[in-house]
Amino acid sequence: MRIQRGQYSSLLRRIMGATGASDVISDLAPELAAGFTLEDQRPEWEFLKGAKLMSMPIGVTGVAGQTAGIKIRNPANSGVVAVFGPPFSACIEISCLVVGASQADISLFQQPEAANLATSTAPIPRDSRITSIAAGTSALIGSQTNNLGATNLGFLYTKIFLSIGTPYQFTHNFVLTPGNEISLASPTVQTSLLGGFHWLEKRLDDLEKTQ
Repeated sequence: MRIQRGQYSSLLRRIMGATGASDVISDLAPELAAGFTLEDQRPEWEFLKGAKLMSMPIGVTGVAGQTAGIKIRNPANSGVVAVFGPPFSACIEISCLVVGASQADISLFQQPEAANLATSTAPIPRDSRITSIAAGTSALIGSQTNNLGATNLGFLYTKIFLSIGTPYQFTHNFVLTPGNEISLASPTVQTSLLGGFHWLEKRLDDLEKTQ
């Protein structure tokens, strides 16, 4: 409830053009009913609260004798959280191609963030009001490699057997906080991976920080 109060206060301040350090919700509390809801689950209102709808396509071509991996990380000093899962069509997608095989073993990992893989990828906005696609639009960083080797990708969340050329969508809810990452990899050599990460990125409220 306290987190919602902070978000609603921020939204009302933006709508009313309020200035200063006043907590609008506290000032208006006597006039607001306890069950009052401000336009729940609307992307355009998320923009007013300072949130961004972002996406990042990441692809890597398979190389003989090498394993491939892709990941997205939230730097420790980012000050934002990335929310994957409903609503807002926020999800993780994956498709693959393996030479001489009909399916691939794909694993989804979570772990504390590590260094970027060989090649980095920049996110793009899913909101035309965010006009810049240059580095810095999003705090998150994607990267990929076709020389993964025996790299430890962290804590295994789930594993699927994916038919070649058939996209799969992870609809699990993830909250990617600063200093953590999500990665996808296959132990099969010469696997080409194409991933799509779609998330809602917003400022990390003090009340949402790990205690």
